[in-house]
Amino acid sequence: MKIRIISPILSVILSITISTAQNLKSPEAFFGHQMGAEGQIIDYLEGLKYYRELSDKSNKIQYEELGKTTDGNPFVLLAISSPSNLSKLSSIKQRRARLSDPRAINDDQALKLANELPAVVFHTSSIHSTEISTAQVVPELVYNLVSKNDAQTKKLLDNLIILVSPSANPDGQVKVKKWYEEHKGTEWEGRMPWQYHTYVGHDNNRDWVMLHFPEHRLSAQKIHNEWHPVYSLEMHQMRAMGARIFVPPYQDPYDDNTAPEVIETQSLIGLAISHRLTNEGKGGLVKNAIYDLFTPARAFQIYRGTARVLTETASANFARMRVLKPEELQAPGRRGAGNYHPLKKSWNFSLPWEGGEWRLRTMVEYQLSANMAALNLVAGDPAAFNMVLYNALKRVVNEENWPYAYVFPTEQNDLSSTARLLQAMQRGEIEIHRATESFNVEGSSFNAGSHIIKLRQPYGAWAKTLLEIQNYPDLRQSENEDPMVPYDVTASTLPMMMGVEAVAIQKEFVVKMTQIKDRIFFPGEVKGSGENGFIILPNSNEAYAAVDALLDDGSEIKQLTNSSSEVPAGSFFIKHTQGLDTKLGDLSEKWNFKAVAANTESSAMDMIPITNPKIAIYEPWGGLMDAG
Repeated sequence: MKIRIISPILSVILSITISTAQNLKSPEAFFGHQMGAEGQIIDYLEGLKYYRELSDKSNKIQYEELGKTTDGNPFVLLAISSPSNLSKLSSIKQRRARLSDPRAINDDQALKLANELPAVVFHTSSIHSTEISTAQVVPELVYNLVSKNDAQTKKLLDNLIILVSPSANPDGQVKVKKWYEEHKGTEWEGRMPWQYHTYVGHDNNRDWVMLHFPEHRLSAQKIHNEWHPVYSLEMHQMRAMGARIFVPPYQDPYDDNTAPEVIETQSLIGLAISHRLTNEGKGGLVKNAIYDLFTPARAFQIYRGTARVLTETASANFARMRVLKPEELQAPGRRGAGNYHPLKKSWNFSLPWEGGEWRLRTMVEYQLSANMAALNLVAGDPAAFNMVLYNALKRVVNEENWPYAYVFPTEQNDLSSTARLLQAMQRGEIEIHRATESFNVEGSSFNAGSHIIKLRQPYGAWAKTLLEIQNYPDLRQSENEDPMVPYDVTASTLPMMMGVEAVAIQKEFVVKMTQIKDRIFFPGEVKGSGENGFIILPNSNEAYAAVDALLDDGSEIKQLTNSSSEVPAGSFFIKHTQGLDTKLGDLSEKWNFKAVAANTESSAMDMIPITNPKIAIYEPWGGLMDAG
């Protein structure tokens, strides 16, 4: 008989490890039901209590509130890794920032960093909050990573920083839960009659261009731009009647500005998910079908060296089981570049699902397996995936076949729109310079003050996609075929959409310029004392905001119906009152518009009085975006 003697120190360590794991409540114990149990969905704010509890009791997870959502709910990020990695997150983040700027390091330095650093991965759910299964996955995924002490989990935590956003749209998750509990058992329990975002309907995941809303800004700026994950896994749900789950590779078309390294990483992770689910007997997985990767409106991260791994799981009957017969399964209605039949085996649909019961819990299990497949793949070779990020960004920095830069002349039809376009670029961490001297290039003359975006910068592919004229490709094999209908948005060319002049310059040029660090803004201009009142010209979108504010403040305003040699039709005449010039000056610090003092002849102009109308919104049951 062999007797093993455990040292006192090792005994203490083992005791702490075991007791910590035992003290962590499982999601089932905390919420009172299994994740994905029939008719049960978790509350977002209760979920935050659970993650805080795990963070308080475990040294493998850190809880951070990044900011507030549109409705004021906490927007939270969880960081899960080994205690050693978590103790030096600040250093890891700083060194990953170096890895993501190939202008500052060479290949040898990049390889050294890639080998030394854990890979960062990002998992998120519930941006479409009525796709309720995705939110149920997160507590179980997080608990498994934090509580298990087996060799595979240890490898994951040693080699990865696993960032988890419990919800990409907390406001929607709160609304959906509230509606569901109030109407549970009725025929409309899963049909909330208003949208789950205060201002945007189901297409709230198309805000990756302008980054209007705090949820997207926090995700872009505090997660993608600071952490530089090698992939972003986004859990969604799709129609109920076809495949059981979609994973990359996406079907054509792809945006031409997507780095090949990113395309290959997406496909590789998708195939790893496909391999695992098929091996587990989870049928109905499709790839290279349904979803493309053309529009930047859904794909902020791919232009930053980060693979976008979309999973779309077939829906049940909201939180309840759906039973499907084989003959009820249907192929997608729209024809795309990639196709499949839900009852036939093919290379991109190797294990058809034969119908039967489809439960919320089944959806959770599919998605848990998909998440683990992605984690295991990257944890097996974190250095290689770190180098993919570096190489994808290096390709952009060294790209010589693109235009060298886009120049925004000082003379614009609407400076307010120009500022908003450039501000969107700044939110996406695009470097913008301002010329300090006038210059001529490729037959065009530009004044000092013109703004310049050079494309040879790490995120230059994003800038190029948003500034160039996009052409959706004709994917037909012959002219006799019907056109393939695009899945989604076909262009996001901001200069054309916003009426801003942006000139593409093909060859490299030299001009004295300075990089702009502060928020770009063009203040308004108020000329004259306004003893006879002021006229606000209508050549700025923000002129209308200024007029609206003045109406709210009680100003008497008329709109010109005819043009003169000095002012165009549509201009606004503001009657003189004491302090009007001061009010306009204050407004000009917030909005861009031009106000000029009215002359004595203004009374002869044709004008109609205007008031702020009362506005009502009709919101139909099931409407998508009307109220937003």
